[in-house]
Amino acid sequence: MIIDSLYWKNDINTVINKLSKINYKKFTEKTSYELEKYFFITSYSIRKLYQSGKISDSLFKKDIVLYFYEPIKHINRRSWWNIDELYDFEKPIKCSVKLKYLLEQVIHSYTFTPIYNFDNKTESIKNIKCILFHSDKERNKKTYSITVNQYIDILKEVSSNYPSSMKSI
Repeated sequence: MIIDSLYWKNDINTVINKLSKINYKKFTEKTSYELEKYFFITSYSIRKLYQSGKISDSLFKKDIVLYFYEPIKHINRRSWWNIDELYDFEKPIKCSVKLKYLLEQVIHSYTFTPIYNFDNKTESIKNIKCILFHSDKERNKKTYSITVNQYIDILKEVSSNYPSSMKSI
């Protein structure tokens, strides 16, 4: 049980600052690691805050608009990394998922892959286009896409959410 959510929410604010700057860094394997770590730790933190009554039900059950892509091949431990060949990226499908579901997909991620925008002139990465992710259970059904800015907006909402009342029936 979380006694004081202030420290947890301050940590989320620290991650917001780091994620806000990550698009402007030199991209390395460490960048991918940091992205995954920030998403995982904050997803777990949000779930823990909710379970402790430190964020409102309405926020935890909020609809988040994402896109997903359907697989065109079977995904397994030997093929998961070859993302370009596994999903139909020409046909994004808009969907709405609850924040709770999004967090579970990240926490139990089978694949977590940043997709980058490239600068054709310099032949280098400009920034992160989106993150593709899905849990083990979803890997052969769909992979979800979220932008870093979308996730930052979720984190901002969580870090400023302080429920002031509770109704029990």
